[in-house]
Amino acid sequence: MVDEIRVHVIPVLLGGGTPLFATLDSAITLERTEVLVTPAVTHLGFRVVR
Repeated sequence: MVDEIRVHVIPVLLGGGTPLFATLDSAITLERTEVLVTPAVTHLGFRVVR
């Protein structure tokens, strides 16, 4: 069970990448709780809505 997801996005391309949520059986509703943008990284926070 996951209550919160934090994603940190940086502008670097490392190849094909790995899908983070490819194995989910159904859609999950998320509520955005945080967005912090800096020149080097964007921090995103989401709460799982139950």
